[in-house]
Amino acid sequence: MYGDKLEDYAGFDYKFIKEHPNVPSNGALQCFCQSEAAHTDEATARSELFSVDGDEVQICDYYYSVTNSAAVMAQSISFFVIGFNWAFPGMVGDAVTYISYDTKSKELRRLIFVTFLCFFF
Repeated sequence: MYGDKLEDYAGFDYKFIKEHPNVPSNGALQCFCQSEAAHTDEATARSELFSVDGDEVQICDYYYSVTNSAAVMAQSISFFVIGFNWAFPGMVGDAVTYISYDTKSKELRRLIFVTFLCFFF
C-alpha cells in the first residue's frame, strides 16, 4: 500500500502521534516498525535513526515502548481480575459465616445468593 514511501509515511505518522496523543493514526508507523523488525530484529529496529523533519529520531523505539507499556497494562488488569475472582468468594463466605445462620443449608443458600449478586450486579 505504501510502496517505497513507507519510511516517509512512518515519519509523518510518528510526528502526528507525538503531536496528537490518544488520537488514532493511519498505522504507517506500526507497519514500518514491524517490517523493520522482520527484516532485522526488534533491537536493531529500535536503535535505528530515521529522519523526521530534519531530525534523526528512533521512531521504532518510541513505537515499541508504547506498545510494550500497553501490553503490560493489559496483562496487569487480567491478573487483577483473576486475583479478585479467586479471593472474592472467600471473603463473601467469611462475611456470611460471620453473620451465622441457624442451619448450614440457610448459610449455604445465602452464600450462593450473595456471591451471585456481587459478581453479576
